[in-house]
Amino acid sequence: MSNEPWEQEIDSLKTQLSQFKELFLNQIAAKDYDSIKSDGLVDILKEASTLARRAEAQNDPDIDAIVQSVYELHKDGVDFAHGPADVFEYMPSFAHDDDASIVRDRHRTIGQGVMDSFFQFMAAYIKRKPDGSLPNPTPSPWKKARQPHPKTTPLSRFRRPFPVSANDETPLAQTIYQARCEIYGHNIHSPIKMEMSSGSSCLAIIGAGGWKNRDPKVTLYFLDELAENPLHDGEHFTPQLREPATEVVLDEGRKLLFVGDSDRVKSYCWEKDEEGKPFSPVHTLRSKKHDGPLAVHSNGRILRAGKGSALVWNIDDLETHREHNKIGEGQYDTSDTWRDEDARIEPSPGSQPHLTVDFPDPNFAIGTWHLHQPSGHMFCSESEINTTKWGCVEMDLQAGGRIVRRFLGHAGTVNQFSTSEADPNVVLTACDDGFVRMYDIRRSLPILTFDVEGQASRCYSALLTHPDGIPTVFTGGTRSEQVKVWDVRARRVVYELSSGNTAVQAMAWDTQHSTLYAATECMYIDRFGRTVGYRPAEKPNYREYTDEPSEKASDDESIGKSDDAEEGHEDAADDDEMEEGEDDDEMEEGEEEEEDAMEEGAQALEDDEDQMYQDASDDDEEDGDDYNQRRWPRKAHHGENFYGRVYDAAANMFFQYRFKADPDMDVMLSSGYATLDDGELW
Repeated sequence: MSNEPWEQEIDSLKTQLSQFKELFLNQIAAKDYDSIKSDGLVDILKEASTLARRAEAQNDPDIDAIVQSVYELHKDGVDFAHGPADVFEYMPSFAHDDDASIVRDRHRTIGQGVMDSFFQFMAAYIKRKPDGSLPNPTPSPWKKARQPHPKTTPLSRFRRPFPVSANDETPLAQTIYQARCEIYGHNIHSPIKMEMSSGSSCLAIIGAGGWKNRDPKVTLYFLDELAENPLHDGEHFTPQLREPATEVVLDEGRKLLFVGDSDRVKSYCWEKDEEGKPFSPVHTLRSKKHDGPLAVHSNGRILRAGKGSALVWNIDDLETHREHNKIGEGQYDTSDTWRDEDARIEPSPGSQPHLTVDFPDPNFAIGTWHLHQPSGHMFCSESEINTTKWGCVEMDLQAGGRIVRRFLGHAGTVNQFSTSEADPNVVLTACDDGFVRMYDIRRSLPILTFDVEGQASRCYSALLTHPDGIPTVFTGGTRSEQVKVWDVRARRVVYELSSGNTAVQAMAWDTQHSTLYAATECMYIDRFGRTVGYRPAEKPNYREYTDEPSEKASDDESIGKSDDAEEGHEDAADDDEMEEGEDDDEMEEGEEEEEDAMEEGAQALEDDEDQMYQDASDDDEEDGDDYNQRRWPRKAHHGENFYGRVYDAAANMFFQYRFKADPDMDVMLSSGYATLDDGELW
């Protein structure tokens, strides 16, 4: 096949893109906002994706050149959208092939805090109810009847019932799909990254702490010990770097933790030394001008990426601090730091790399990468900070950084890759554009796209796992402040888990212990750890009882009592209503009838429960639950009654969602301590 036809199509799309940009800028200059059709840009990018998909289906011999040309056109369009023209803050999806390959959460809101602010601002212009109150368009209160199992955690909220992929023949998957879990949590430093060792024995969180978050902090968890005692808050130490570490990797075989700042990498042994002390320093590596991600390869090498190349060290051939106080020649300037004057900064310049792998493209800068064990290749994203590119590729470092395949469709930096041993041909990406994409690594376009943040925020973390062989995706919300569980086969959201009004920064799945770990950041505290932007909490309009929170769930003695919500609130509105303007007819044929039938049984149970607790509000004062001492973030995405328990973390958190067939329902998370203030977030 001649390459002339596809080149003509690409040229035609480039012309259309140029015309769109010119017209758009002219309309902006003329302030002709009514004529602007921003969707035209998305249509052009979709046509380019269709061209690449067709070429792959036909096994076109020029497929590599076609994919590269489509990528460059995509990049041109995305750059324009994010540039001075500001066409989109978050780009719509443009790489899915049809509506069936993009999965959206039908229950998607702009957030309780945003709606509260809007109605307060527009109160004078909004028609009030007969009783004088403002209408409330936010989701109806949490309903116990919607929970699929008596042991389902109340810190979950399920979507409209539908036939999920898990059943009695897949007990582990069913446990996960029914949210039967114990949730534990404790405070951590401001998290930057989280990494699990290849053998799943250890998990490390690097973060920033100290005065104004200027010090590097590391917390290490031994997962077998954590499973026995979920309240153990890990092993903490401060690496002797001159700034907070931005990268981390674990070497399971050598029991080494590697952490890197902008110009050095240090390793520490997580086993205790002869004096019984853990975290003895082992290596210092000089990585100047290479501040990208770290990786430990199975051949005993550690790598660090940079712009245009990657540095390689043979771990077993390196000098160690066990034999040398100082490693490396020359001097290292420890004065160039934001840390306090008395901070301990080790002055070794570090060992030089044994090898440098130069990439074919000298401007290719890696933002994050992930080792694909079956092939030995690296899945890599280009760094938005160091370049203006939005690429995502599979790279063969053994072949000098050769690009094996380019993955299309991202409109932002990929923050995390996830693979599962159960299906080595699939990779998941979590992207700054708010989408999570699933790829068959033998193709360049996504097979599924998950709309996680609704074009409203970034997505930092997503995980692919296969409990009992059932493909399942966990996604972490930033602006939406939750963890969602997606049924891949059904292409639906099953439920979401509370993260205590904190943004999910990183997640890891522990197959051995059936546990999801999440490192989250509270957006309602400042650099000094003070809570800001809080208001008095409102008492939920469902029954609460006064069980004391269990000491099993939290080790923070400064935090107060948590409430439980036993039953749902009688409300005619469905908490999983379609978005405004979305038509019920979009549901698959027969799906609505099937869901309605399943809902009837749940509604019958709910009616009985509502009758039982119709006088619940009269008992609240007798319960002795003092809501005058409770606080809630004014800008929180969820209201107090969104889940079956009122819980606000008021701190950066490390959560453990431990899925069990018979979880202890007495395990409760206690809300963090927050104070009222009149200021806004800085």
